[in-house]
Amino acid sequence: MDNYFIDIGDVLEISVWQIQNLQRQVVVRPDGKISFPLIGDVPAVGRTIEELRQDIVEKIKVYIKVPQVSVSMLEFGGKKAIVLGEVRSEGVIRFASLIRVTEAVALAGGFDTTANMDRIFVIRNLYTDEQPTVIVINANNILKKGILKENVLIYSGDIIYIPRAFIADFKVFMDNTIGPLLGYAESYYGDTWKRREAGAWKYKSQWKGLWKPGEGLTNSN
Repeated sequence: MDNYFIDIGDVLEISVWQIQNLQRQVVVRPDGKISFPLIGDVPAVGRTIEELRQDIVEKIKVYIKVPQVSVSMLEFGGKKAIVLGEVRSEGVIRFASLIRVTEAVALAGGFDTTANMDRIFVIRNLYTDEQPTVIVINANNILKKGILKENVLIYSGDIIYIPRAFIADFKVFMDNTIGPLLGYAESYYGDTWKRREAGAWKYKSQWKGLWKPGEGLTNSN
């Protein structure tokens, strides 16, 4: 988890070897800090697990000569997704409860004027053991025609990509876009989600039929 930055609401387990009273599960508070016996409040938000561990080691040396400190992530606080492409503010969005794709775009500042709203890609399960899935959505059907079934739910870990121009060949999209998307996600999430088969994206040699807005496309070997 070298690339994961601690956030508010994360639950951490901190322990000092062979000292039972110095084993705690702590929650990162809204002020960005945690509390630990002997050393009090310690800044946590924006740090990696190793950076926090080293800080705790330095502070607790005043009381323990050679402390062996362990810090591990127990639970991630809140839900997070990534919105990229033609929106006003690309990056990570956070949400407490389930939201839909139009709400996710709104959290990213809304569509840019260059956005192709006929084809929005929701990429799911890149960091799980499940089959990666791509859902193609037509936002104009949602916003102009009121076809609400296309306004799909967004789950923590989803990547939402809004292209600039129409993508006729999905294989070209995968080849040219999925690499940068994975790189962005990897830089934020680190190894907190395991990518399927060491990050390799496998797609069918031939896709059957045309994709329809809102239709989920799942890759297979």
